[in-house]
Amino acid sequence: EHELGAGQSFLIEPEQLVSYEADRADPWAYRWIAFRGPWAAEAASAFGAGRTVADTGRSRRPAAALRLAMDALRQPAGAQLAAAGGLQLALGEIARACARRDEPGDAPGGAEEDNALVRALLRLLSTQYAEPVTMEGIAESLGYSRAYLSRVFKRHTGATPVSYLLRLRIDKGRLMLRERKDLTVEQIASSVGLQDALYFSRQFRRFYGESPSEYRQSVWGS
Repeated sequence: EHELGAGQSFLIEPEQLVSYEADRADPWAYRWIAFRGPWAAEAASAFGAGRTVADTGRSRRPAAALRLAMDALRQPAGAQLAAAGGLQLALGEIARACARRDEPGDAPGGAEEDNALVRALLRLLSTQYAEPVTMEGIAESLGYSRAYLSRVFKRHTGATPVSYLLRLRIDKGRLMLRERKDLTVEQIASSVGLQDALYFSRQFRRFYGESPSEYRQSVWGS
C-alpha cells in the first residue's frame, strides 16, 4: 500500500491487479497515460529498480509534459511521435527526481534547491519589475506553485513576492522622481509597472509618509 500526495507519480506494470482511490475528504486530480513498445521497459526504469512510486516534489514539469503528450494524441497528424516525446520528458523528470532522492543530503525541495529558487526569483523581479508580470506567470515559468513560491520566498526574505515586488517598484519610482524631473508622476508610475498613478501615490505615501509630488518638491524645491 502507498499513500500518495501532490507531486507524486506511480507506475502500474502490465498484468498486475492494482486498485487506487482518491481521499474522500480531499480528493485528487491526476493524469495517466498508457504506453508499450520496445522501449517501455527502459522507460519504466525511470522509477528505479523495484520501485513504483516517485516524488517530483513541487515541480510542475512532469504534469506539463504529460499534458503535452495527451494533447498530442488528439491531433490528426504526428500524434504518436509527439506523444512519445511528451512522455519521455515526463519520465526524464521522474528519473532526475529519483536520482536526487538516492543522493545523500540532496533531497528534493531541500535547502539548496530553495536557495536557488529564491535567487532565481530575485533576479526575475529585479529585471522585470517594469513589466506587467503576475505571480501566477512567474510561478509557472519556474515550475512551482504560487503558494510554495510565496512560502519559500517569505521564509528567506521576510516578505512575500507580491509585497517585495511592490516595494521594489515604489523604490524605483522614488529614484526616478529624484533623477527625472522631466517625467510626470503618471509616467513614472507606468515606467515601474504600475498603470494606476493613484495607486502608486497611495503606496508611495504608505512607505514614505508623503506623496510623490511632496517628495519631489522636497528634493527640487519647486
